[in-house]
Amino acid sequence: MIDDLISISVIMFILAFSGYILATLREKVNLSNNIVFLDNKTLESHDLEGLDIKHFMLGSTEIMVGDEVRVILENDNKLVGVVLGANKTNNTIALITGGTDVIKLNIKTIRNLKVISRYGKFFTRF
Repeated sequence: MIDDLISISVIMFILAFSGYILATLREKVNLSNNIVFLDNKTLESHDLEGLDIKHFMLGSTEIMVGDEVRVILENDNKLVGVVLGANKTNNTIALITGGTDVIKLNIKTIRNLKVISRYGKFFTRF
């Protein structure tokens, strides 16, 4: 009885670990092909039209699509969202906040920007 439980536990551990390895490798391949998955049901293709920059610098901060950022605007409003991209001609950054709203911010209205978490940060060293 104990031997059966131990063998089932070992098999479940091996399956879980191999699933984690496969998911990690899939994310690594997607990141190397510049594919970012955003789990959002309200995001549509017209929200992404006109966003021509995926990796950019804002001041001394390096920002990439998929990074979660905290933005403080000139009027002291605070926003937390995920970066969708930037438009170079309009000097705007598109964020998706709260899972529902897509906001395009002019760079001149941003007083402070802090990156909370980076997309694919596990692979930045490799």
